[in-house]
Amino acid sequence: MRLQGDRQKARDYYNEALQQTLAINYRTRAAATLLRLGETYYVEGDFQTALDYFNRAFTISRELGNQGEAYTLYSLGTVYAAFGDRQKALDYFNRALPLWRYNNNGRVILSNRSEGSLLQWANGEKH
Repeated sequence: MRLQGDRQKARDYYNEALQQTLAINYRTRAAATLLRLGETYYVEGDFQTALDYFNRAFTISRELGNQGEAYTLYSLGTVYAAFGDRQKALDYFNRALPLWRYNNNGRVILSNRSEGSLLQWANGEKH
């Protein structure tokens, strides 16, 4: 998650977009916007606020059963990793990986090397 620039301005735009998407019940876009809002807090180290946004996004993505669910699970894993809870991070990463494979018609977003590194990291192994 690499965000540059004026994060507060980005949050203002994302919040406006969130209100508009919720007003017209465009839930797929609302979930994506919640993820983006969470990312702005994550990069600043405000992991609790990021977690709140990621959980809201997950609730919507889970209900819709869309591709955003995998990315949301991954985002939740990154927050728990930042909290130092490797087991919970690993649980979320493990839940995300098969959804990425399924939702992208066999196209794996993470390379096998990246996937292995993620799982090694979550298990506390050095690589």
